[in-house]
Amino acid sequence: MERSFISRHACSVIDCGLSGRPPQPDESGYQAARVLTKEAFWILALLSSLGVWAALWAIVASMASAWLQ
Repeated sequence: MERSFISRHACSVIDCGLSGRPPQPDESGYQAARVLTKEAFWILALLSSLGVWAALWAIVASMASAWLQ
């Protein structure tokens, strides 16, 4: 039995997570990352859509300017 420097309770080497296995992932962290990824996707989609509309209006304005001259 040894004392862990992180926690106040005594634990064995196997119980403290030092058995060589990677720690289990925290589901809340993955959920938060998934939500941020979805938000980032929708922001990117909106900005891309606005960019396409701006390009179309620039083309229309350029063609109208050339036709009126």
